[in-house]
Amino acid sequence: MKKFLYMIGILVFFTAGSVFAQTTQELRIGSFLSGSIGQGQDVWYSVRATQAGVLTVFTESNIDTYLEAYDAQRNLITENDDGDDLNAKINILTQANTTYLFKLRGYSESVTGSFRIFADSKAITELRIGSPVSGNISTGGENWYSIRAVQNGILIVETSGSTDTYLIAYDEFNNYITADDDSAGNGNAKVKIPVVSGKTYLIALRGNSNYAAGAYRIQVSSPAAPSALAVGSFLNGNITQGGEYWYSVRAAQNGFIIIETSGNTDTYLEAYDENYNLIASDDDSAGNGNAKVRIQVSAGKTYTIALRGYSGVTTGAYRIQASVPAAPVVLNVGSFLNGSIAAGSEYWYNVRAAQSGYITVETSGNTDTYLEVYDENYNFITSDDDSAGSGNARVRIDAVAGKTFYFLLRGYSSETTGAYRILANSQPYPAPAPITVGSFLNGNIQYDDEIWYSVRTTRNGRLTVETTGSTDTVLDIYTSNYQHIERNDDNEDYNARIIINANANTTYIFRLTCYSPGPYRIYAIME
Repeated sequence: MKKFLYMIGILVFFTAGSVFAQTTQELRIGSFLSGSIGQGQDVWYSVRATQAGVLTVFTESNIDTYLEAYDAQRNLITENDDGDDLNAKINILTQANTTYLFKLRGYSESVTGSFRIFADSKAITELRIGSPVSGNISTGGENWYSIRAVQNGILIVETSGSTDTYLIAYDEFNNYITADDDSAGNGNAKVKIPVVSGKTYLIALRGNSNYAAGAYRIQVSSPAAPSALAVGSFLNGNITQGGEYWYSVRAAQNGFIIIETSGNTDTYLEAYDENYNLIASDDDSAGNGNAKVRIQVSAGKTYTIALRGYSGVTTGAYRIQASVPAAPVVLNVGSFLNGSIAAGSEYWYNVRAAQSGYITVETSGNTDTYLEVYDENYNFITSDDDSAGSGNARVRIDAVAGKTFYFLLRGYSSETTGAYRILANSQPYPAPAPITVGSFLNGNIQYDDEIWYSVRTTRNGRLTVETTGSTDTVLDIYTSNYQHIERNDDNEDYNARIIINANANTTYIFRLTCYSPGPYRIYAIME
């Protein structure tokens, strides 16, 4: 049971049988205190908020500080490491006439040194959709606003006027979301924030420099209803200064959808998932200032696309279209295909594993190529640029017999063009060395080695396989048909250990790799 005892200026915590006593110093709003942190020391402060608003507590020092904020019931509100440089900074929403506690420490127990800690409070103004608010920013000042979301989606906060403004968006727990300087044009700022219904979001507004000051207007809006963009079709549009245009794309099947613009206008694209999380953005991948994003999609899901000019003053006509990649070309293991890359183009291949083992796909030629690999559900596995030398790409993946893998080939940049050859090879996994339960084997592993073992169980129980020694080892465990189960790196020191509930009369396969070479011992036990 946790108890809190209060004595004059003393805050005592009883936690898990240990007692920590610490003097709490009053830190008044608009003032600062100087102090010094000893090794492993916590320094506590209390701040009484006189108004509802945003309370900012921050340090100035040459040491790496860490702050935690608590409410009057000693519930942790938020914490921060590096607000400015190595100094900690916390912003919290406060109620009037309420006391908050702040714990200051070094980032690590070895941090020591002097510091100053400040407290500042700002009134907060609520922003509502469709209701602009006028304000004035003073030199070095900061004004705060709050927005309460009434539904899931995107909210756009932007300034207008002749003052060069800067916006920073936080969630209600002071977690940074995004910031902007000039996206609204003419020195005005604009941020787009994904919001959840019922949550409150904070906006800090300041001048873009310590010298910027003047009048401004700030407003919040939600995007216009997105225009439906069907896969395989296009829409024409025209960008006005500071304008933003929204589209929705519905996926008919798992895979990828490509959204791109064409024309003479320098465009910028952002893609959001159905929960309005940003998943991709691009400026010039389609060449000549046109943008292109490729997004991984799930059947039946709707994705939202935001289109704007590259800068707040960009204007002009554009065309936006949605497409799916061409059907993958079958690339048989042990064979190759020739092709030619056009600027900004992508080429898909599929490889089916006839056996469990490694599949290697690589390019050859004088063209600088790039490869990406996806599993049969289009989950990303790996990518490569130059592993095959001379600008050629090479990837090697673990493949389970009967599975199909997808390989995306493109030029290293959107301007890359030229001929290439792509080929696929496979290699079975090495025969594993058997380890008898209750015994061990000694070995020596080098960089890039893969050493395989198998363990055959005779009963149900808890199977432990681990390494000992001073070599930094890694273990992977597979079923007998090489379906991956689990990986472990560092259990004790640099040794690896895997523990599973094993079935009787079952074979498990283990792959041993390393981060450093050297001797090791591997053993298996059942409990």
